[in-house]
Amino acid sequence: MTEATGTTGQRATPLFVCGSGRSGTTALHRLLATHDELALTNEAGVADLLRVMTELAAVPHLQPFRIARGEEVVLHGYVGAPYVDTAARIVRQHAIAAFEQFYRETFPDRAYRYFGDKLPEPETAIALQAVYPDLRLIVLARDPRDVLCSMRSFGARTEVARENRFLGEATAASVGPYWANVYDGLTRYGRHVFTLRYEDLVGAPVEHAERVLAWLGLPVDPAQRARMADASGYTAHGTARSAAASVGRWRRELSATEVAEIEAVAGAVMQRFGYELATS
Repeated sequence: MTEATGTTGQRATPLFVCGSGRSGTTALHRLLATHDELALTNEAGVADLLRVMTELAAVPHLQPFRIARGEEVVLHGYVGAPYVDTAARIVRQHAIAAFEQFYRETFPDRAYRYFGDKLPEPETAIALQAVYPDLRLIVLARDPRDVLCSMRSFGARTEVARENRFLGEATAASVGPYWANVYDGLTRYGRHVFTLRYEDLVGAPVEHAERVLAWLGLPVDPAQRARMADASGYTAHGTARSAAASVGRWRRELSATEVAEIEAVAGAVMQRFGYELATS
């Protein structure tokens, strides 16, 4: 258990904006990052890297260690078995210090009360609760049927395909279980969780961002509302004609078989978030 401090020495709390890919976390990050008391990176991945390092340090010499990042990669432990416990403890201590230092150096002039990343691995966000009991999770959900449509459209872009071919190759068979695991895990094991739906956020972005800030206990004045208004709007990161067209696009783009395949796996979790099923 630890107590983090920001650049001014005040206590700071880790905060993660979580969800599936193509769930609108970029739009939410853009809104929240306008607040002076939030130090939010955009998919920096530092917390994920440090978690993997800590876990690998606890794997005995030559024992397999599997990492799933698009494709599964198998590494092997380095530390001799008699020294694993000591090595893992020391690496963990340094990883925590490095995590906090990264944000102090990334936001050197900001007196922040919360610090963290957008779209970390769900396992990272949940695991860090053991270190930071007051860690906050903002879980942004989007209809998984629309998530599949957006993944395909975004993944078809040349510049995106070069870096992440898995988006363009998304199928109902892959998105259904992925989506269900992400949202079931975050809401089941998260301690301090604020849930928000993409469909509500894009309909009234400033109002819903203000709700998030109120949950965090952060002040919102007219100047802050103006900054969020400037940061709102549908950008080139989207893949539909407009925010309105991005909601329910699955009805136009997915086959009945694809819809049924997603709902068969993710239906129970979808209903928890208020998404009506097309199949019974």
